[in-house]
Amino acid sequence: PMRVLFVTPRFPGAAHRGDQIRSAALIRHLSRDHEITLLSAEAVDAASPAFAMMRAHCHEVEQCPSPTLARLARVAAALPSRLPLQVALHADPRLAATVRRRLAGGDYDLVHLQLARLGELVDACGDVPVVVDFVDALSDNMRLRADAERGPARVLFSLEAGRLGHYERKLAATTTACVISAERDAAVIGGANRPVVVPNGIDLERMSHVADQTSRRGLVFVANWAYFPNRHGLRWLIDQVWPLVRDAVQDASLDLIGRDPEAIRFVDGCPGVRVLGAVDSVVPALHRAAVAVAPLHVGTGQSLKVLEAMACGAVVVTTPAVANALGPAAHD
Repeated sequence: PMRVLFVTPRFPGAAHRGDQIRSAALIRHLSRDHEITLLSAEAVDAASPAFAMMRAHCHEVEQCPSPTLARLARVAAALPSRLPLQVALHADPRLAATVRRRLAGGDYDLVHLQLARLGELVDACGDVPVVVDFVDALSDNMRLRADAERGPARVLFSLEAGRLGHYERKLAATTTACVISAERDAAVIGGANRPVVVPNGIDLERMSHVADQTSRRGLVFVANWAYFPNRHGLRWLIDQVWPLVRDAVQDASLDLIGRDPEAIRFVDGCPGVRVLGAVDSVVPALHRAAVAVAPLHVGTGQSLKVLEAMACGAVVVTTPAVANALGPAAHD
């Protein structure tokens, strides 16, 4: 068995963000055969379910949060440089010092860095092999967002996309290995040390499959509403598609489930649309819905929300960009 130092920018499993779900799943899987020490740059309550889950699968759990003012100061200092702002946000000297302290005793065989945002920790790892999980090509995510924005925001995201593209290729070239969730994202980064595709997985015990469609009603869209691609896709759905659906099916309903529902106030008053906010489990909603929608046009990576809906037996309607990232099974 290997001894792995698994470093994350956000605490695994503490929220329904894709990188947190993926990192929690990787830790659960790897801990079957290897000894995992989790080092998280985000702190959660030791009494929380996420902490208990990680404590059950990890040899040790250490949290090293960075003060907000220090994070903002690093971003400001990075503005005139070529360092991506999202990398600067997480380039905490205290986190690097903690990595060095952990590795100084020679107790680890491998360091796993979750997301390119932690790329500045590579130097702290010394001679210990480093694997980076990009999850997706963040540079492409920023490029797509720049295309969808207007004014100063478009310039900002375009600049960040350029910085991230250079940084991702450099990071891939200087680490022992790197992985990513979808083939199209691997192609974006490319290079001699092209990321190996490790698709997202689903907990099939939790996401129980219900094939019976007779009792299913309405549509559901499960998302983190603070994430721009989800809001962008919802606005397109509401503006371009939902009026046509309601014309065809007058009692059609759409349930919107997820964190930060205040970010989608633009749907207020829209006929047939209910904002349900965050829920303890999305499974009941996916069992009730006739159709799960994922109308994303500017996202990257492999959509966990679509995999979860498919695992629960819901019919999924999505965009070609999302479906292509899932591979051939999405088109069967």
